[in-house]
Amino acid sequence: MPTTTRVRSASLLVLLLLASGCSATTGADTPPVVTAGSSRRASTKEAPAPAVPTVRVVFRDGKVYAREGDREWPIAEVGQDEMLWAPDGMRFAYLRQEKATPTSQPTASLETTTPAKSSPPGRKKGKDKTPVFHIVIRNIRGDSVNEFPVYRPGRPSALDWINNDTLGYIAPPDKSGDAYVLHSVSTSEILHVYRGSGFIWSPGRKQLAYVANPRHDHLVKVENAVVWPRGGTVPARPPKRHSGRRTRRIKGDLVWSPDGDGLAFLVTGGKHPRLVVLLVVDNEQGDLTWPLPNTALLPGNRLFWGDSKVVIGESMLKPRFAASWRRMR
Repeated sequence: MPTTTRVRSASLLVLLLLASGCSATTGADTPPVVTAGSSRRASTKEAPAPAVPTVRVVFRDGKVYAREGDREWPIAEVGQDEMLWAPDGMRFAYLRQEKATPTSQPTASLETTTPAKSSPPGRKKGKDKTPVFHIVIRNIRGDSVNEFPVYRPGRPSALDWINNDTLGYIAPPDKSGDAYVLHSVSTSEILHVYRGSGFIWSPGRKQLAYVANPRHDHLVKVENAVVWPRGGTVPARPPKRHSGRRTRRIKGDLVWSPDGDGLAFLVTGGKHPRLVVLLVVDNEQGDLTWPLPNTALLPGNRLFWGDSKVVIGESMLKPRFAASWRRMR
């Protein structure tokens, strides 16, 4: 028979339940409106002004064209599937591979807290033939807005618009590990480089969470701040081989709460796996932890956050374990 645990801390009542079913909701993002133009309202004292032709985008046979009145022209050298539109629908970005040249680029070192120039770290001449990719920005008419090389040689992944003037992407891997890069569209400046893995944005792309310190005990960071373990402790070295202590690891993906305030994740390294829920990432008074059986880590299980409930299972509709709580006013 399942047991119920109640914990009161800072006006919070916590209930631990083993769930057999729950519900989920789904939604889809509305694609950006890909049109541009302007209109002018005639006053009673003026003759009506002629209408300004509106530029709109036409997708045909996988290619993209701009149309203005009776004119039509291609606006990109890539197909529809390779174009990423800004949130306002007025600009788009895509990747273009740089043509091979005999020259090499100088190396560069970037830190997470210091903005730097857009030049990526280079490669040794004659030894590394990894291609260099550029990010190309064009407006709705197909006019060039900007172009700059990505951070590190190679093809980046997860390229996307963070806002109308910032692009984010996971840099090509190298020996230093994975890195998530924020790049200014207007200035070509690299705004931040976050080093870690499991990068995930909160709803609305307001905060970036990820797992840091991959060679030692894992840390959970939101941008540059360590949010777990609390206190921001960074171990100087991994546990000794025969110390009996296992390295602390984050298992699976970090999961944001629907409101973007909290994080949930699974932790291994102790006697039992644990489910950790940070109801508010910058306030430890709402931290919750539950021990889990090893079956919670079976392949196919994932972590889901619903309304005041976190589920471990194949989906929200097929849970194996669930933890819920209720706020008391």
